[in-house]
Amino acid sequence: MLDINFMSKIPSIAAYLLLLSAPSGTAWAQNSATPFDRLTECQAISNAEERLACYDDRMTVVRAATAAGDVIIAERAAVDAAKRAMFGFTTPSLPSVFGGDDIESLETTLERATLTPNGAWIFYLADGSIWRQIDNTRVPSPHTRHGEEVRVRKAALGSYFLNLGSSRAVRVRRE
Repeated sequence: MLDINFMSKIPSIAAYLLLLSAPSGTAWAQNSATPFDRLTECQAISNAEERLACYDDRMTVVRAATAAGDVIIAERAAVDAAKRAMFGFTTPSLPSVFGGDDIESLETTLERATLTPNGAWIFYLADGSIWRQIDNTRVPSPHTRHGEEVRVRKAALGSYFLNLGSSRAVRVRRE
């Protein structure tokens, strides 16, 4: 008997999953279709029993590929969290893995700031990221501004600007 509830969930499950193809050394990766692509082909089968058998067979392949680490299933929230964690690092291959919508800025609060011997500031943010000032812009007493809002945004040529509260932006790099 066909479980209608299961069949109705397949498109929504697929919409929330991100499947990454395995390395080219595996047999199914040599074919252009990923296990997920092959699973979705089952939707085109009009006979309900054949469609369910197709889903069962193809899901077995997806589960085996996932167990082997050849396919990764991630929820959008996990992908977005990974993008935020990688914001500011030079990772040329990651945007294509995580999808095309890059993060342009992040907003958090200042945990603390320390002054280096050369007069630049190091900003420790609540999200765990650390940013070092790379210009000579004067920053008004950031060490006394714990908990203040911070915005880091992309600038030209792979650089970043950090705004501490309403202060003027300083150029920074991720540590």
